[in-house]
Amino acid sequence: MTGEIDTPGPSGPQAGNSLTLSFDDNRLLALMFGEHDQHLTLIEDRLGVDITPRGNQVALRGDVHARDNARQVLHSLYNRALKVL
Repeated sequence: MTGEIDTPGPSGPQAGNSLTLSFDDNRLLALMFGEHDQHLTLIEDRLGVDITPRGNQVALRGDVHARDNARQVLHSLYNRALKVL
């Protein structure tokens, strides 16, 4: 992973915040996201976040704790995918 950008939303310090994660290797994203982004959908449903993939970046929207949990899961998936390739 290359970096993270935390962007406050218009409704206060926690509501509507987004976090953007950048990944170094686009080849790993298909493994991370799953077929038809099914892994991302599971993360969204279980953690209560919105995930928007775009290129080598993923935007996470939701409350601070949900975003942090999703970030940890995505880091873990990326590290697992690194071991596969």
